[in-house]
Amino acid sequence: MLPGIVGLKVELSNIEGKLKLGQLRKKEDQVGVYNALTQSSNLQDQALAHYMKKINSGTGGT
Repeated sequence: MLPGIVGLKVELSNIEGKLKLGQLRKKEDQVGVYNALTQSSNLQDQALAHYMKKINSGTGGT
């Protein structure tokens, strides 16, 4: 079985991504998620809410 295992190395030249924070959801959904994040005792949740507000995305604003 070991001879059938093949390794490979891939070199990346470019990575693309999209920022998805619910901006395609209804305004009410965005506000609900944002409020829950801001009221959470989890520091990561609060940090995400702060970031969302900073970039004005997914908070229910225009």
